[in-house]
Amino acid sequence: MIIAIPSSGKSIKSTVSNNLGRSNYIITYDTETKKYSSTPNPGADLQDGSGPKTAELVVQSGADTLLSVEVGMKAYSVLAKARIKIELLKFGKTVKDAVENYLNKPG
Repeated sequence: MIIAIPSSGKSIKSTVSNNLGRSNYIITYDTETKKYSSTPNPGADLQDGSGPKTAELVVQSGADTLLSVEVGMKAYSVLAKARIKIELLKFGKTVKDAVENYLNKPG
């Protein structure tokens, strides 16, 4: 499984971004290899359409799941069409903490 997380920075110690479309990076975690990678978000500086552009980046990353504090309606449409599971976080935490909490969640 590949998990995508919008992040304020390129490190797993960076804070999860409060806004998917305006995040500086998308960090992915591969549960099989247990490796993280980061990709600059081309949608971060767009005047309009940052959410869908970032959602397309998440789709292209091969992610199965997105962990995010917020997902706009247009971005949600792109993610839903690609059948990416969206797990909303209650507040920003580090990328590493968000992934560990998600993977250790009961159920």
